[in-house]
Amino acid sequence: MSADLPFAQGRFCAAEGLANVKTASSFRSNFGAAFGVNLTSSVLKGVLARAVIVANEKGKILHTELVSEIANEPNYDAAINSLR
Repeated sequence: MSADLPFAQGRFCAAEGLANVKTASSFRSNFGAAFGVNLTSSVLKGVLARAVIVANEKGKILHTELVSEIANEPNYDAAINSLR
């Protein structure tokens, strides 16, 4: 999920060789508010925080992580391992 438009997400996935990734756009949606991942202060107020939510094909949430600082990377290995 990102605030990028769907065509930009598709371009990114193609450039990075990500064929098995399903993307979603929060553009014009309440996703950030509904999942509690909007930044609530600073000049970035309202922007999506950096978070990882992994769901299986049935929609069951397998892993979540909300990083403490937007400049920090989430633990991608933990996200990938949740699918095993």
